[in-house]
Amino acid sequence: MNVRHLISVVAFAAAAASLPGFAQTTAGAGTVVVLPLAANIPGAYSTTVFVRNPSSNPQITVKVRYYQSNSGNPAGNGTPYTCSDLVIPSNQVMTFDLASQCTFPGPGVNNFGQILLEDITSTPDVKTHPFYAYSRTEATTGNGFSVEGFPVGNFSASTADAVGLKQTP
Repeated sequence: MNVRHLISVVAFAAAAASLPGFAQTTAGAGTVVVLPLAANIPGAYSTTVFVRNPSSNPQITVKVRYYQSNSGNPAGNGTPYTCSDLVIPSNQVMTFDLASQCTFPGPGVNNFGQILLEDITSTPDVKTHPFYAYSRTEATTGNGFSVEGFPVGNFSASTADAVGLKQTP
């Protein structure tokens, strides 16, 4: 290996080591982000949410809303449950458990639905602080699934088809 090639390899490795690694697409950032699957089923499943502020602003404040599924018990009615806001420092990731962030109707209730996260740092009609969100829903055994947050603009009001879902009794 010649000296120039060796210097190039070392320089590339040093540059790559100094860059942060992110596993989420840049198209996943938004000022209103939807996590379409979340659960708080005592003794069975729980959801942990990760929210990242990629900005150099001092901090952002994100409003957290949880909407119960229409087939939940009690069934969702389109009104979000009460949840605490989340403050995320500059270039940081904050996490929360759905059960500790939101107030649910009673003990032992099976809650599953979706989470809506919204930048409320600036004036209500001007949202200028994009962020990323990601969730992990796990069973008490550790098995589970992860879901990337989607900017609300990725959804439409028209009916959509879901491919690959299987309904079982």
